[in-house]
Amino acid sequence: MRRVKILLIDDDEMNNYFMKRKIGEMGSGSACKAFTSGQLALEYLRKADRQQNGRNFPEVIFLDLQMPMMNGFEFLEQYEAAFFSQHPNTKVIAVSKVLRPAERSKMRNYKSVAYYISKESIVGVIKEVLEGGIRTTSQ
Repeated sequence: MRRVKILLIDDDEMNNYFMKRKIGEMGSGSACKAFTSGQLALEYLRKADRQQNGRNFPEVIFLDLQMPMMNGFEFLEQYEAAFFSQHPNTKVIAVSKVLRPAERSKMRNYKSVAYYISKESIVGVIKEVLEGGIRTTSQ
């Protein structure tokens, strides 16, 4: 397992807790931050981008698409406009309770999105990230 900087964005605190716990159980020592809104995550990313020449910027972002206030698509619009050019190797993994063909089609518009997955398959993708199966900036 390797150390990866991971950002979790999900309005459900229990999902964030579960994912952080799973990442910890896998013993990677990865740095993991979690936010319950896209707005809070964007504020964090602005700070991470400015600090230490962006060295603390996440390598992988798990993004829930169905959130109140700012949904995942709205987050992606702002994320790509503000950060994609400086951090093109950061991978966004879009997560949804139900995979919808319209959402899958819409994902093709975002260069930062590496995967569109169901919440049921998230543990396997976390393992893949930590084992180096998803190429990130530190590889």
